[in-house]
Amino acid sequence: MLVKYRTALIKKIEELFGIDLRSLAFFRIALALVVLLDLALRSIDLKAFYTDEGVFPRTLAFNFISSYSLSLHLISGAMLAQVLLFLLAGVFAILLLVGYRTRMATLISWFLYISLTFRNLYVNNGGNQWLSLLLFWGLFLPLGARYSVDSKLDTSSRFKGAGRVFSMGTVAILMQVVFVYWSTVYGKAAGGEEYWNGSAVYYAMSLEQYTRPLGLFLLRFPMILKVLTYAVFSFELMGPLLLFMPALTAPIRILAIVGFLIMQVGFGSCIELQIFPWSASIAMIPFLPACFWDWARRVICDEWQEKVKVFLNRCYDKVILNPFWGSKLKRYLTPRPIELKLSLAGNLMAGFLLIYVFLLNVEDVTAKNVIPRPVKWIGYTLNLNQSWKLFVNLTGARKFWLVTVGTLTDGTEVDVFRDGKAVSWTKPDLVLQSYRNNNWASYINSGLFGGETKKTLGPYFAYYFCREWNENHCCARQVKKISLYSVYQDVLPDYQVGEPYSQLLTEYPCPECAAA
Repeated sequence: MLVKYRTALIKKIEELFGIDLRSLAFFRIALALVVLLDLALRSIDLKAFYTDEGVFPRTLAFNFISSYSLSLHLISGAMLAQVLLFLLAGVFAILLLVGYRTRMATLISWFLYISLTFRNLYVNNGGNQWLSLLLFWGLFLPLGARYSVDSKLDTSSRFKGAGRVFSMGTVAILMQVVFVYWSTVYGKAAGGEEYWNGSAVYYAMSLEQYTRPLGLFLLRFPMILKVLTYAVFSFELMGPLLLFMPALTAPIRILAIVGFLIMQVGFGSCIELQIFPWSASIAMIPFLPACFWDWARRVICDEWQEKVKVFLNRCYDKVILNPFWGSKLKRYLTPRPIELKLSLAGNLMAGFLLIYVFLLNVEDVTAKNVIPRPVKWIGYTLNLNQSWKLFVNLTGARKFWLVTVGTLTDGTEVDVFRDGKAVSWTKPDLVLQSYRNNNWASYINSGLFGGETKKTLGPYFAYYFCREWNENHCCARQVKKISLYSVYQDVLPDYQVGEPYSQLLTEYPCPECAAA
């Protein structure tokens, strides 16, 4: 009898903390696609944010990262070097996407991604941190066991019948979701009264530097905002429990996943969170149970399944078996056995790092030193440090926007950040859309308006726009001085706002024009 209960307990633990191989495959694909998406979005402003000619040169970047943080992107500030690193990251993300040398592709994609985030901390947010953590925990998982080039090449029958994998790696990536949401809940509960009186969503939507048009529209409905405050807080508290229900595990888990996805879609539709909703959504894929994929296979008709299978086999045959380059390519496509079971060393390492990450979250929510100083470097080097206290202490928050006054040589004042438009101190109708794009919005909101950092970042920001403007205008229309102002407006209770007031961030004299 005891053996029976023990067997049932082990089976239930494996069900709760194991991951279906098909879920891992789709997780890998989604992970690679989000990395490629983030690289594409960042590349729009590659010069401005990642080279020495931009607003955040390496001489400045070194002041904001730990000496334990490793970044290839800090080796050179040249445009060509950054382009090559972006392309290299894209290549390995594609290898991760198709599942070729999957573990190597995951490792290099993770390293290049944290290298990129270390290069400029002020164009990151929690979504980038979560994405890097998903890549990191993916190192302990057999991401290439299904729907991959690796699985196509491995003709052995060792794991053909396997459907689920269970290890400390699977436990870690699932528990990371719990850490995120419960750390957020703790921060909200301890941060202020807005989550207890139902005003939190009102304050969050009133911060127009982050709010999308739908969020501004919802401000017209106070009762809906109050309901949303309690609903979000309650689901972030109870949702992680629903993911690990011992009874009716699969159906309750699927409902919980749908709930988390709806919540993230809502967040992303109302507030500009960059890739956070994407990272949070793909983090739910490993939770999908086997019955979901069995159902999906039944729903998708056999005809479509066969068409997809034929298409993929055709692609494989044309690329791998091509008579022109196939023989050369085969040298690099030698069959490699896929290991489903994590080694003892891998399990011990994943277990240790899981405990380490748990203690990091305890440190964050309690503001107490829990991790011994001799091992703190691990969090910096592996980019495991994390803080999920999102939208807390909202009472007394302020909406703000940037005014960039460029004084030209003829005495005219223009807004050099907004392509020479007339200077306006009035709040834009859509503050978020008054920025050039989301990269600039993130840098300005977290950097220029980020407490003491604005004193350091302001002059570099002004110098960049001095140079950008003067390179495209004649001496008579060149800017001789740039003044950066932040305009604030307090968000008051009961849908009231204070009077706007401005504050000078920095005043920077531009180099004089050297007439030909």
